[in-house]
Amino acid sequence: MVARVSNINIPVYRVYGGGAGRFGNFYSPINPRFYGSTYRNFAGLPNNNSGAFLLRGSVRLGDINRLGFARPAHGNFGRLVPELEIHNSWSKVIWSPKNVSRVNF
Repeated sequence: MVARVSNINIPVYRVYGGGAGRFGNFYSPINPRFYGSTYRNFAGLPNNNSGAFLLRGSVRLGDINRLGFARPAHGNFGRLVPELEIHNSWSKVIWSPKNVSRVNF
């Protein structure tokens, strides 16, 4: 039996905090820690996102609505971090509380 590509799970990461909640629409398939202190700028994080927390989870490829590059926001460059848009992510992203860590982006 051949598995459908849309059923493959991939890792996703979300930086959030302040006015940005845990389950927003935008995630990255690359661990933000690889970008270090430049992540906030490269991801185009808006001012209302304090970047205090990092959520690691997984999502089925078929649940991704859009793949592109981060858009600029509030003076942050954007465009250099792959971005996944996942609508209704609270019901699609598989995660556990142990996969939430405190960061400072």
